[in-house]
Amino acid sequence: MEESDKKAKPGRGSKKGAIRPHMTSKKVQDPEEEERLKRRQQEENFKYLKAVKDSKILWLLLIAVVLLYLVFKAPLLGAMAALLIIIIVGLEIWVGIKTGGLMHEVQETAIAVILALIIWYGAGFLLNTDTPLDAVVSCSMQPALDRGHMMVLQGTGLNSPEAYLTKEEWRIIKAGGLLTRQCAVCRSPSYDQACLVDGLTIVEHDELFSYECAICERTNSSGKIWRVPCTTGVMVKNKTFKNSELRDVIVYTPEPGDPFASSGDIVHRAQVVIDVEGEKYVLAKGDNNNLFDVQIGNSPVDMERVKGKAIFAVPYLGYFKLFLSGLFSEPAGCGERFTGTQAIKMDR
Repeated sequence: MEESDKKAKPGRGSKKGAIRPHMTSKKVQDPEEEERLKRRQQEENFKYLKAVKDSKILWLLLIAVVLLYLVFKAPLLGAMAALLIIIIVGLEIWVGIKTGGLMHEVQETAIAVILALIIWYGAGFLLNTDTPLDAVVSCSMQPALDRGHMMVLQGTGLNSPEAYLTKEEWRIIKAGGLLTRQCAVCRSPSYDQACLVDGLTIVEHDELFSYECAICERTNSSGKIWRVPCTTGVMVKNKTFKNSELRDVIVYTPEPGDPFASSGDIVHRAQVVIDVEGEKYVLAKGDNNNLFDVQIGNSPVDMERVKGKAIFAVPYLGYFKLFLSGLFSEPAGCGERFTGTQAIKMDR
């Protein structure tokens, strides 16, 4: 019995069959120590981000991206610029909250917003317009104004000639499709629209309202030159108003459903103002376009939709608005230039 008992019960020094206490490899962390480590990590992150903000490296990167965009016109670079602007503003606010507290940053932001509103509405009051600043989004006003120009607008008076019509005459002009009639090269024997061939207009002009037509030249960045029909003036009651680059440039909002409606505010030159018994309409045209806006199917611009005339413009500043608005791609036609040179003069 003693011998069997000895076999059944291992000795003190024996490891075989010994019962070990349950042990884990993970060390239990003190909650206070965890909190201290977390705060320390947050402080290190804050110091790093504050150093990034103070170093102005993001501003330098933004400038570099904008310069690259101006050279290559790549939409991706425009999107990167917009993202950098958002990061810079967000980082400025976040560091302000961490440094001075949430309420202090809210107060600072509120003061900045109030000052901006005072300046905006104060400038609008002095300049007599609800929109004292606006950006050029297309290339239709080259070379006078380029995409990315930031304009200062004024809402008083237009340096444009006026033509006078009665309401009945205006109704006849619109109903007869005279506003949308285009100059075109004749391509068929049925000349049911005004068209050009051999330097002459095939159909006679309307005495009430018609356009002056010509064959003009366009060119592109590679030096290619080609000829296109163009409108060089407007004739109202046999009085001719020739296009001029001395007329005021206006900013207006297109009517919903117009071809230009998807382009936002339009920046074009007011060539003629039609006075219809006190109601005034602007016939506008981009310097880089062959035709008037109404010839393309847009509505005549009533004065209520005119935001103002450009009195001053600064290059490139408008790109920040374009980037934040998601307008990264250049519109069609930015690589072309309307020279205005008449290859063939049209005699009526």
